[in-house]
Amino acid sequence: MALTGAKADNFETGLLNYIFLGTTTNVHTGTNLWVGLFTSNAGVPAIADAAQYAAYEPDSANGYQRVQVSAAFSTVAANGAGDLPASISNDALMDFGTSTNSAGWGSVTGFFITTGANAQANGVGNDAMMYYGTFDTPRIVSTGDSVRINTTNLTIKEK
Repeated sequence: MALTGAKADNFETGLLNYIFLGTTTNVHTGTNLWVGLFTSNAGVPAIADAAQYAAYEPDSANGYQRVQVSAAFSTVAANGAGDLPASISNDALMDFGTSTNSAGWGSVTGFFITTGANAQANGVGNDAMMYYGTFDTPRIVSTGDSVRINTTNLTIKEK
């Protein structure tokens, strides 16, 4: 299971500008968002910088693929009440593919939500990360292993 309340720096700024100024820079919606994975080398502090996380994402040439948010999230967010934050969880299985290279993907430790379908096509500079977080239990991905996030196992919370 993975939980997050962490926002990327560029998204925090974009969200404030959207709310108070009506601008849409770095604020996107489900059909334009993707969930990706990162490996142990990234670390949470570095992942807030898009230039860092893309360097630690498994390569699509090795069977990896990002998952489109609109394919995984379709149930409205739960209202926060009292000390409980508002949250939304995936209501569909998220399948990131099967490792095809001989070294595997390494230790997959977390995820990010971004505007790019894949790092190779969009490049780091055009790929705006919005949320990120770590998994409760990292997973070593070897050749032939698949990575999936089961229904309701990825929850985004607003604090």
